[in-house]
Amino acid sequence: MLWVDVFRPKDIPAPPDFEDVDAVVARHETNPTRRRHLKEARKALSDREPELITGLAAFRLRKGWSQKRLSEEVGTSQSYIARLEIGNEDILMSTARRLAAALGVSIEEIDAALRSRGTGK
Repeated sequence: MLWVDVFRPKDIPAPPDFEDVDAVVARHETNPTRRRHLKEARKALSDREPELITGLAAFRLRKGWSQKRLSEEVGTSQSYIARLEIGNEDILMSTARRLAAALGVSIEEIDAALRSRGTGK
């Protein structure tokens, strides 16, 4: 039995002072100093764990970008970027081209990254 088969987050009510992580990050991104620190932390994570962070996420983190920032650069939603990174979404060629341009990589690198998504390879 898997943990996800037993635990369902909806079974546990959020405490009254709960703050969604996306809201916390968005708030910190409005502060220039904190935004810079978050960018540096993302880059450091990418450099520190290259075997764990692969595919599209690796390109994004090397730039120090959040999924939201990449989605804004590409003209799509953050949730779509998240689905691409974990391999739960197919991609149009036009979107692949925008990703390549935004991330400063070739379309071939985007193709390879998307083919390796969700595999850890």
